[in-house]
Amino acid sequence: MSREERAERLGRHIAATRSARLGTVRAAYMTTRISRNTWAEVERGSTSIRSDTYARIESALSWPNGVCVAYLDGLGDLPEAPAEEGPAGALVTQSLDDLPDLLRSEFTTYGVMDPAERARVLQEIVYDYVQESTSRGTTA
Repeated sequence: MSREERAERLGRHIAATRSARLGTVRAAYMTTRISRNTWAEVERGSTSIRSDTYARIESALSWPNGVCVAYLDGLGDLPEAPAEEGPAGALVTQSLDDLPDLLRSEFTTYGVMDPAERARVLQEIVYDYVQESTSRGTTA
């Protein structure tokens, strides 16, 4: 298998694990501070991802350090597959009534933010909630 094929396979595996363990790309960003664009590149299987980016992803997904680069280099296997059920904290599994509690939880979990960052995060969380709820037909 070529490095490009391994990168694509790794990207799909990361996407599935991210979805199962962290939920949205928004939640993944809050955990890793890796931008949405970079997450998209990783999950598409880009071969230009830096090893320190993989290290942050490995930490967020509770994978052994260095496993992504080792897999890309043909020196190891993919980490364990994600559980079949969805993430416990995924916004789409909550009702609209629970959204304020989820927002409060996001801010508590990820520390103190300045007002501009808080406003941006709030906007992205609500946007993600509406997008995912609409795509699943669960909007209130």
